[in-house]
Amino acid sequence: MVQVFGSAAIDITTRPSIPLQPRTTTPGSILLTPGGVGRNIAEATQNLLPPGSVQLVSTIGRSEEGVDGFGKVLKLEMESSGMRADGLVEMEGRTAGCTLSLGMEGDLNDGVADMSIIEGLTSDIVRPLITE
Repeated sequence: MVQVFGSAAIDITTRPSIPLQPRTTTPGSILLTPGGVGRNIAEATQNLLPPGSVQLVSTIGRSEEGVDGFGKVLKLEMESSGMRADGLVEMEGRTAGCTLSLGMEGDLNDGVADMSIIEGLTSDIVRPLITE
């Protein structure tokens, strides 16, 4: 088994179909996809190996109600693509997310990354998950 330690996030990518107008919404497209550097590396590695060969160790958010929406989407997307989800550690807080605002031509204008939950992936949490 290969283990990858790093971030798992949900990317929200927006692209307007007409020029943006200040202080209003603009028609366009919105795409929600799994991301995070660690998750992307784990997926690329998994694509080269038999199903279930790669375990991503990362964090997803939870509250008193359970795993948050982004965390649920990440788990479902990973499982449906043949990736293991048993290395996702539930922690108090929000699952990492990143917004990417593209221009009409597809170039990145700006974005916001909320990756603070990854800071909770400490050696105390990781150590029990390490396989030898």
